[in-house]
Amino acid sequence: MKKEKEITLRQTADKIYMLDNGRIIEEGTHDELLELNGKYKEMRKAQASKYV
Repeated sequence: MKKEKEITLRQTADKIYMLDNGRIIEEGTHDELLELNGKYKEMRKAQASKYV
């Protein structure tokens, strides 16, 4: 249940910041970050694959 809540929170956040070594590498809404096809999308796919 915890992971499902985390996914829902990300999808409704006003802005999400993706960090790498303490630096912001991506920022935007859930949908904007998915469109970037960057690290956020990569991590989202990895997490989602555990529920399929």
